[in-house]
Amino acid sequence: MGKDGSRHVLQHLANERTLLSWMRTIVAISGVAYALVKLLETHGNSAKLCWVHIVAMGLPLFGVIATIYATINYFGTRVRIDGKFVALQNRSLANVFGILVGVVLIAVFALIMQFMGQR
Repeated sequence: MGKDGSRHVLQHLANERTLLSWMRTIVAISGVAYALVKLLETHGNSAKLCWVHIVAMGLPLFGVIATIYATINYFGTRVRIDGKFVALQNRSLANVFGILVGVVLIAVFALIMQFMGQR
């Protein structure tokens, strides 16, 4: 295998690692959603916890959207690596998605802190 072949192998492996890191993040977000649902079950569905309920129900939807995005990105990158399609990679969607993950994590943290203050 020449230099070009090993470069393609390394790029494919990096693409697979990226997909796996997305999936790991999605599993972690799903774990946070599960913890929030258990929090609601333990402390009831009071009006003060309505935002926790909204976030807990929205996180699985967020996980589904993230899974679809990660899968599309994986296969698109795979095609680009194989040279079957040459195009500039648009990272703006990934940047927006990263910002959305940050906003969700900050919201979850704020909700948990609000809950801890109500105890």
